[in-house]
Amino acid sequence: MKRILGALLLLIAAQAQAAIVWTVTKPSDCTAAAAPSGCCVIAAPAANPACLLRNTAGTITSMRADLRSDGGTYTSGGDTLSSTALGLLGLTTVQYANCWISNGGEVITTVDVTGKLVKFRIWTTSGTEQTAAAIATSVYLVCDFYGR
Repeated sequence: MKRILGALLLLIAAQAQAAIVWTVTKPSDCTAAAAPSGCCVIAAPAANPACLLRNTAGTITSMRADLRSDGGTYTSGGDTLSSTALGLLGLTTVQYANCWISNGGEVITTVDVTGKLVKFRIWTTSGTEQTAAAIATSVYLVCDFYGR
């Protein structure tokens, strides 16, 4: 019984410390009854622009996307964009990304040499890196991704 209780407590603690997952906001998310904060609706609910704005110039594609927090805990050193979210962007590789965060902080976005690992490091308004704390589900990133 003690082992089961210990395992259950460990599982709960692990879930509470889960890294943040940034979810790509799709156009269908914006028309739902519980549309997320920062949902790409800029005028009235009837005026719903595409959340994922794609432009191509030669071999480079730029993609503007809104990413919302799942309420997870920020990881010191930054959190990565999941392969599922990367797939929704329609880019096989990312060469550069620039993001803005809704809570007034700063975001430093880095991409590894393969172009498949995008990491977001969040800095507070006081100029220090965000501590390991939960990021509210109302927080979102507005990003421009450049790649192929």
